[in-house]
Amino acid sequence: MDDALIYLNFLLQASQNPALDQSIYTFAQDNPGAISDFKIEFLAKWLIIKSRFTSPIILSPSELNWQAYLELSMLYDQIDDPIIHDPNFKNRNPVEVFVRMQYQQLQGQHRLALQSFGSAYLLFYETAARVATSVRYNIPERFRQLSGISIEQFMHLGFIFLASKAGPYGAIGTISQEYLNKAKMQGLDILTDENIQRFLDMTSCDHEAFRQVAIRSPYPVSDPEFVLYEFNPLKKFPLLQVHYDRWVAPNPALIIDRVTLGIYYDLLDADSTQFTQSFGTIFEEYVGDLLKSVYPETIVLREKVYGQPQKRGPADWVVIEGDTAILFECKSFIPNLNFVSISSQADIEQYARRVANAIRQTHQHINEIQAGEPQLQEFTGSVFKIVVLTVGRIQTVNTVFFKQEIDTILAAKGISNLSYTVLSLQEFELLLSLVERDVLLTELLDRLEGENQGEALTPYQEMLSQNATPSLVAQKGEEIITFFRNHQVS
Repeated sequence: MDDALIYLNFLLQASQNPALDQSIYTFAQDNPGAISDFKIEFLAKWLIIKSRFTSPIILSPSELNWQAYLELSMLYDQIDDPIIHDPNFKNRNPVEVFVRMQYQQLQGQHRLALQSFGSAYLLFYETAARVATSVRYNIPERFRQLSGISIEQFMHLGFIFLASKAGPYGAIGTISQEYLNKAKMQGLDILTDENIQRFLDMTSCDHEAFRQVAIRSPYPVSDPEFVLYEFNPLKKFPLLQVHYDRWVAPNPALIIDRVTLGIYYDLLDADSTQFTQSFGTIFEEYVGDLLKSVYPETIVLREKVYGQPQKRGPADWVVIEGDTAILFECKSFIPNLNFVSISSQADIEQYARRVANAIRQTHQHINEIQAGEPQLQEFTGSVFKIVVLTVGRIQTVNTVFFKQEIDTILAAKGISNLSYTVLSLQEFELLLSLVERDVLLTELLDRLEGENQGEALTPYQEMLSQNATPSLVAQKGEEIITFFRNHQVS
């Protein structure tokens, strides 16, 4: 079992790095999807859960090798999407399938460590600390209460565990106590026994604990047709204990997710609405910091408070690009487990309504401007573009099928022909990396609205291959990563 998990770790990385195994890398390039993040994560979960019941046959977890993986992969590929078994599937919303497909296809190599670490540190530590008094919720202090370590220590330890190559294949995400002891002797003072244990309490579990998390409500799906998409405990515990002094991450990229955006879930689980009510303001402030980092502050405008009774508008933030006013409405949510796993019509409608409500709210202010509201007169005559910003990505939200759901809700309120785009924080930061190099955001938004989603940014691929992170975020991410580089274990 433990060797099988280590082998899955190796396979995923070899599929992305020819230096580990040229033949596996070539196979993966020639057969897209044969070795994917989602497949490796699912198989790791399946092996742990089923190992209690599996007899030593050809697919025994203890004997996983290349040939056995191929056989497992073939079985995996025979799993149909649940919609196929619905006799009324031709009348079902295609968004259901598209969301589940995109959820499977998210690739770890697309998670930029620089962006993930930098963005999360700025959001959960620097911005959150700055506004802690006004929102009456101190994220850095609350996280320390929950974990026993600081956010900065949590991220530093995450990068140390991510970069470790203590396994038999020389792949990252394999950790041993021997490696940690050696690193501490070479100057990584953060690796105290207490810090390591507190970090592992947050990010690691053994096989039995993994099984218990997997069956804990609300994680299991009620319909076995959707078992492929149900919650994987690797999202919460990316490090699996494979010996009393060894750990492995089947997908090391999940360590990055856990010590960055995973902080959101730690606070949500602990404090529920107390956290979410405060986090909205924190997210809004961070969006403002990002905008001011790439635009002159004179054209980045905070929402106004005006009128009797008091109103706030025209949006959380406005950027003026030529004759266009880009209205940013910030919504600090991440799509829930039901949406990414089941993606039922009800789930789709829930998020379509949330987006539509944000657009409708902004549209009301546009109407006020066009009606001559004196407090908003600086926007008179502008062309308006609406951008709804979310913390997590709503898969397929900008496709024609999902927009039909949103537009139907808006049309019922008498709203039509609006220019709007929905962006996650990661997508927004990627676009700002281009704006920072003199690409107009209006141009990018036009392409996102008018082009095939997979081709909208094609003209900028060379620029993005060089840098896809705005400098504000990159500099902070570099600080986190440099900490480890300055203490590399030899």
